[in-house]
Amino acid sequence: MYFLSFVTIIGFILTALLAGGGFAATQLTLAIPASGAVTTIHVSDVTGFLDADALHPAYVQIDDEVFYYTNDPDPLLEELTGCMRAQADPQTTVASSAQAHALGSEVATLDVKGIDSFMGYNITSTGATFGAFSAMTLLGKFFTNIPKYIEFDYPWFNGMGQLIRYCLFAFSMGFILSFAIALISTAFGIFKP
Repeated sequence: MYFLSFVTIIGFILTALLAGGGFAATQLTLAIPASGAVTTIHVSDVTGFLDADALHPAYVQIDDEVFYYTNDPDPLLEELTGCMRAQADPQTTVASSAQAHALGSEVATLDVKGIDSFMGYNITSTGATFGAFSAMTLLGKFFTNIPKYIEFDYPWFNGMGQLIRYCLFAFSMGFILSFAIALISTAFGIFKP
């Protein structure tokens, strides 16, 4: 349990460091067409979105498309302005392409999308689903990603980050070995004749 907590905390820290520090998600209140310039993104709530300017744009993702905006979020009009569409993700440098976005599509900061990638499922939608099936599906997704957590298999560790990944992997293996030794010791203590 401590290991998963450690891995989750490391994921949040790395995501915040690499993506800029804003954790926010909301929905579109006006659909975006597949083509044409988009200078304003209308959302239901701008709380938590980062302030921005022309020299320091902030990034959001809608579906698979990355946008940046260059003006502070407007809480009165609930919109992000100074937008440019089809940008490359600054974390992974993967380019995105323009596409249509329906009313109600999720608009999230790249920090939220980074955490989704780290955890292996969409954390922003988990609060909207209830019931045993949803909880079991969520737990299943979490546990099927444990090998990814142990190996620290994330795009953040490409290039020079490989060294950090190797150090964290060594820590993971040390934890797994000590956990296995503790289980074996417990088993011998319980089943001792």
